[in-house]
Amino acid sequence: MSELNLTIFLLLITSLFSKLSSSNTLHKGAACFSKTFLATNFNASENNNIPLRINGNECGEDDFSISQREDINLFTLADGVGSWVQYGVNPKIFTRELLKSINIQFKLLNNSTITEHDKRKVSFLLYIISKAYDNVQRTKKFIRLGSCTLVALSLNLKTLHLNSYVLGDSGFMIIRNNRIVYRSKDLLHGFNFPFQLAFMTEHSNSPFDGFIRPFKLRVNDVIIIGSDGLFDNLYDEAILYYVNKEVKYLSPKIQKGYSEAARRIAKKLTIIAKRIGEIENEVATPFSDEVNALQILNFTVYNGKNDDTTVVAFIVS
Repeated sequence: MSELNLTIFLLLITSLFSKLSSSNTLHKGAACFSKTFLATNFNASENNNIPLRINGNECGEDDFSISQREDINLFTLADGVGSWVQYGVNPKIFTRELLKSINIQFKLLNNSTITEHDKRKVSFLLYIISKAYDNVQRTKKFIRLGSCTLVALSLNLKTLHLNSYVLGDSGFMIIRNNRIVYRSKDLLHGFNFPFQLAFMTEHSNSPFDGFIRPFKLRVNDVIIIGSDGLFDNLYDEAILYYVNKEVKYLSPKIQKGYSEAARRIAKKLTIIAKRIGEIENEVATPFSDEVNALQILNFTVYNGKNDDTTVVAFIVS
């Protein structure tokens, strides 16, 4: 091999390794509790692992999904409206079918459609959510009634472009350099009455009522997605405190640490929020603050809200 060819070969190898070393990695964790499960009875040791994939009814009326195609990751979380129970309806069914339909639409998307949406700076999330919602509305085999709030995030791991969709009082936050740089806003009709997508009822919001916003993430950003069971019981500052405790000693040289941190964050936030939700008249929470501010009751309350609680956490490295 000539000296020139050897030089070119080494440059190509160097370029290849540079690209490999600069690729981003996504570390995910998720956990949930049903409102009927007492978190005070749960031992939060590492031996008791809450699985990333949830099977059955561990999440109660909440549900979530994590899926991927090539460089794009899709996170969806929905909170079924529990009041349907009084009409003999299982709120979980509509929630589950909607997330399933969203994932199907996500898998059916071709790359050119995604690229075209990116060029127009329009999130493809609204496209797949509205299409999925329309498909569920036409499916009457499994569903009678039901409604849910919805959060959806799509992350292009190559470009670190994050698109977000929020409808209702489930939400997400972005934590960067030990501080909250973004926290989604609740969309509400009134107290304890969030925007929601519904099946076969005139009281449904449209998918187009959701709030969409793009972001450019950075390496080491932490994203927390949660149902209202998290945000009703934990102040944003408390969430930040527990996240910072977990990421404080992370090192790019030990990638396993990022994955373990993501799992611990989701697990710890779920357990703490659920435990606070079980406490009565002992602790101030965002939920009790709202009740007191609106003077809904004739007395001051200090308590959490016992609710289904789901948390999804991911870290980019």
